[in-house]
Amino acid sequence: MMHVIHRGEGPLVLVALIVPLTLMLVGVLISLSFENASRVIDALVTLGLPAVGMLVAGFMCLRWGRRLNRETNFHTLYWIPIQYWALFFWACGLLSLVGLVIILWEELGRS
Repeated sequence: MMHVIHRGEGPLVLVALIVPLTLMLVGVLISLSFENASRVIDALVTLGLPAVGMLVAGFMCLRWGRRLNRETNFHTLYWIPIQYWALFFWACGLLSLVGLVIILWEELGRS
């Protein structure tokens, strides 16, 4: 059983996580629906969509955290204030974008 350790409105971070997870699911479903899609299309929908979702989730956490923790850092998830979760989401989104660029670079080199 997983325990979520939070104070105040900390679970809003988990709400923000719905955005990239939904886009990831959409990307996988799109990728599965096209049997003969190129590697570029697969990379765009399976890495590009979640990357955008992670960047959006980061902005959501930054906005909510700054608003809620204006005076104190009371609203936390796993002892990390909500606004600092934006850095985690942005790092994950940027890593996905780096992976996407690497795949696109390899595919363009083959052409």
